[in-house]
Amino acid sequence: MIAFELFATGPHHSALGRSQSRLGSRGAMALRLQVSLHTPGRIVLPRNYPEKLMAFIYRLLLEEAPGWAAWLHSHGFEGDGKRFKLFTFSRLEGHRARADEAGLGLDGPVRWWISSPVPEFVAAFGARLLQEGRVTVGRQSFPVRAVRREPAPAFAPGQTYRFRTLSPVVASTGFRDEQGHFRKRFLSPEEPDFVRVLVQNLLRKEVAFYATPGTTGVVEGERISLRVEGARSRLLQVHRTQIRGWDCTFEISGDPALLTLAYEAGLGEHTSAGFGMLARLP
Repeated sequence: MIAFELFATGPHHSALGRSQSRLGSRGAMALRLQVSLHTPGRIVLPRNYPEKLMAFIYRLLLEEAPGWAAWLHSHGFEGDGKRFKLFTFSRLEGHRARADEAGLGLDGPVRWWISSPVPEFVAAFGARLLQEGRVTVGRQSFPVRAVRREPAPAFAPGQTYRFRTLSPVVASTGFRDEQGHFRKRFLSPEEPDFVRVLVQNLLRKEVAFYATPGTTGVVEGERISLRVEGARSRLLQVHRTQIRGWDCTFEISGDPALLTLAYEAGLGEHTSAGFGMLARLP
């Protein structure tokens, strides 16, 4: 039997439909789910396993709320001309993680986190995960031992908080090459634009989530300030595209609403592909 500490979902399909009209309400407490998996000894995961976890998430959403899930996948929440799915998830965390030619080796127990500021997303995914009873990663399938809710921590103005990444944070910029083709370049935390792009992305997510006019012209430090420590580069493949992100520690202060959104929806780009999830440090 799966140990489950979530909430009574109730008849949430009609609530899910509200997102198609740009849900901006936080009518229920948004949650982060911690999923504990039963693994038979050491497991070996494919290098692109986050992509397979993303496919698993969408499959469960499509089975639980097909209309809303299709809208989320094809459209999503729009802010300042950009579209966001407004969810994120972590890497699979275990012990003695080591990458080699076969993939990523990992010892149990294994934990996985999924988060969104949209309560209906968590309700739909959590309800279907209970019915499924397993997490499928490509051709591998692991029984679920427990699903627990983790409400977002309370943030206060004027306080500085430390976070570690549960999945790499991505920031990029675009340019045109000599042939006039648009190219993307992934930024390093050593570049000043890294923090600027993260802040701009977070402000756009705020506009998308609350469905209200806003500005992304706020400079870093006015509403939120970020400092990066101890960054380590990670290169992952999603849909045959190489994406470079960074595992690091952040010191963040500023508007509590923005801190909460970063915690729940993820920080940076490609969060719905398993990037940008944060865990608060003591």
